[in-house]
Amino acid sequence: GDVITAWRGPFKGEQDFIINKILIEVKSQLSDKDSVVNFSSAAQLDTVSGTIFISNNKISTVSDDNPEGMSLNKIIKEVNSKIKNEPDTIIDTFEAGLLELGYQESDQYEINKFCLQKKDYYEVEKNFPCLRGSELPPEISKVSYSINLDSCSDFKVEEDKVFKEMMNEKLWR
Repeated sequence: GDVITAWRGPFKGEQDFIINKILIEVKSQLSDKDSVVNFSSAAQLDTVSGTIFISNNKISTVSDDNPEGMSLNKIIKEVNSKIKNEPDTIIDTFEAGLLELGYQESDQYEINKFCLQKKDYYEVEKNFPCLRGSELPPEISKVSYSINLDSCSDFKVEEDKVFKEMMNEKLWR
């Protein structure tokens, strides 16, 4: 339930997940592509709102007979089964998020099966190469830009660090 409550991406949140003062920006891309990720605003990586981590998920399309492969419909059914005993507000939030994203179960979402190949986390610290809305001149009102995460290895962190930070924030609130 906490993850669904933290899910802000579909509702025009600057980051995809906000858990207390820990913000997660999720970037997913095919594993055979480079690690260039796009940002639609200078606010996405502006740490004025809290600690930000980028979760970069490399996925591949797999054949139907691969047991690890999951269609979009299957992924959503799994989430629904995990939250079925949660309060109605959690289920409603998840369904509202799917509607905001334009998802409706369809046979077309059974065609491709996906498998997570690799997940890397990056901490957006002071020296992380990004644009920050709080540091831009007021005359600049809209920007979008790309970052090559392959050149950001100094900012890579283990998944454990991300979860420990989320739990520490939760414990102290």
